[in-house]
Amino acid sequence: MKRKSDIVVILIFIIVILMFYTVFLIGQKEISEEENRLLAKLEIFQMKDFIHSKFQTNLENAISDQILFSSQIKTNILSVRKEMIGLMDRIILGIRNNKDGRYYVAVGEDTYTMNQDDYLLNKTGKYIYNEKAVEYFNQIEGAQKYLYFIESDCSQIYNDGIKENWIYEDIIKKIEVENADKLDVDTYEKYKEYFYKTDHHWKYKGSYQGYRDIIDLLGVQDKKVQVVEEKVYDTYFLGSKARDAAEYDTKEKFTVYQYNNEKPKTTYINGELKPYGDVEGYDNGKYESELLTNHYANYYGTDYAEVIYDYDKPEKENLLIISNSYSNAINEIIASHFNKTYIVDLRLYEEFNPNEYIKQNKIDKVLILGDIRLFGDTYFKKIDLNQF
Repeated sequence: MKRKSDIVVILIFIIVILMFYTVFLIGQKEISEEENRLLAKLEIFQMKDFIHSKFQTNLENAISDQILFSSQIKTNILSVRKEMIGLMDRIILGIRNNKDGRYYVAVGEDTYTMNQDDYLLNKTGKYIYNEKAVEYFNQIEGAQKYLYFIESDCSQIYNDGIKENWIYEDIIKKIEVENADKLDVDTYEKYKEYFYKTDHHWKYKGSYQGYRDIIDLLGVQDKKVQVVEEKVYDTYFLGSKARDAAEYDTKEKFTVYQYNNEKPKTTYINGELKPYGDVEGYDNGKYESELLTNHYANYYGTDYAEVIYDYDKPEKENLLIISNSYSNAINEIIASHFNKTYIVDLRLYEEFNPNEYIKQNKIDKVLILGDIRLFGDTYFKKIDLNQF
């Protein structure tokens, strides 16, 4: 009996090996549409990679990703999981399917509403998670590193109490940082509290919660900046999702928190001395009121390659923030706790060596701040992920 079981094991092993080596005949796949990420590929053997176990890790991942029929297997698994989530929704909440049989209702390409709510949601998986981005951040050295991840509709599924978000869990297993935290948006109601109705960014309540989390994450002992006013401007804000889907019926007044933070001595944008954002202009009623005005960018500040806040407090630390546009809303209030704060957006660089930048500017701490977009191909449009 044992002999027969041994033969079966050997046959299964041979079949798996043959399935794997078919990649040399049919070629290696680039992207998993089922998982929305880049697939691991077989790499040429190099002794230095073998010594540091990089070759072995890559081989293990490549076997999983490139084996024959792996796509079909993952598709079936994901399909079953999706059906189970939908089934649990209908059992627990007594929800009937919409006419198209979906819980999310499409209103445009990659844009949905939930149960015909007036919040526009991006399609989960719209942005492909690229594990090489984690490798890029892992090779940054010369300062303490921290991660703050923003959960959004692009990285998780909301089913009124059932939430699924594997991306953050995968990132924190692989990224090498002193500490990590996230904006925990664990329910759809919390999402609506923290995010705009029609824009992908966090609104004032979400960004302020993020600021408070980040100050704790970085170990700052100063008293936190306080809200002094919730201000509503007499203009509507239609964000990126409304523009992309041409859905203009949902409107909300542009609302912000204003704070009691100390102002910087100087602010540089791409090396030029000038203010960032236009809070003063908005307070004086000098803002555009056209339907599709991007108030988030106009008020907080738009995207630049480099923004520097100098508080001229040499007894405090210097901070580097690597982020996307999510940081725009809280750049200044974070910077108020440091001597100098450097914010860089790698989407706008052709070349950027973070280790040289850290050394040149005497950076003490690095904050990696953003949502799924920060770990995808859309963020690293120009930067070579293999530059190290």
